[in-house]
Amino acid sequence: MRVPQQSLTGEWYMARGTAVTRTHLARRLAPPRLPAWYLLPAAAGVLLALMALCSVAALVDDPGRLTPSALLGVVMVVLILTGLVVGAVVLTVIGWQKHQTQLPAFRLRLQHWQSQFYCKRCDMTFVPATRGAPTR
Repeated sequence: MRVPQQSLTGEWYMARGTAVTRTHLARRLAPPRLPAWYLLPAAAGVLLALMALCSVAALVDDPGRLTPSALLGVVMVVLILTGLVVGAVVLTVIGWQKHQTQLPAFRLRLQHWQSQFYCKRCDMTFVPATRGAPTR
């Protein structure tokens, strides 16, 4: 049975398991997240290409087993896997382009985060002003 418990620092954790928790303050002061870019379509494309090569190599290895129907099956498998590989490559390129368009905004957020300071007494983050009154 899992029982939520509170540590001395105020963090909640499960008595059993490996859950990681963060305090509210740690979440507020965390750096901005890098835009996600998934390599899953590219990895799937490589796997599918390897499957196509292995299936062709297995059937073409012994010319006596390569009947016309087996050849048609090989061609169909290669065409289907080629289509899936092309789809995976297209999805990967689209994901990469989306990632690249989100990077400038991420860099601005990161630059702003790096210039912030935290005031424990006020419990706020702020960017110190170089001239004049401090800004909130």
